[in-house]
Amino acid sequence: MRNNLIAFMPIILLFLATIFFGIWVYRDAKAHGENGLLWLCVVILVPNGLGVVLYLLLVKRDQKKLCPKCGTHNPMGNKHCGSCGEDLDSVRLESDQGSKIWIPALVLLILGILWFIGIVVTTWPQ
Repeated sequence: MRNNLIAFMPIILLFLATIFFGIWVYRDAKAHGENGLLWLCVVILVPNGLGVVLYLLLVKRDQKKLCPKCGTHNPMGNKHCGSCGEDLDSVRLESDQGSKIWIPALVLLILGILWFIGIVVTTWPQ
């Protein structure tokens, strides 16, 4: 039983890393005015981490300000919200408000890969 658990540990770690990356992509996509649910599905359904790579390559990374009153995404240079007219001078950039959930996802991904390499090396016929 213990050997089975050890053998499946890389799969479990990679699955958890995918979940963490999915959460991070969902939050990041919503913060950049993209469809978070669509990108979450891409990250989970596209294998081998290519969904995350697609997200990073295709989503525009323009810095924007989020209006605290109506939630509209406004270009960096705007002094007032384009939708409701709220003053945006005191609003922080959205990129400063990013989630750090990608850090445990990256750690889990690296651990899963190292664990898999360890299993392959120790069971390789000599």
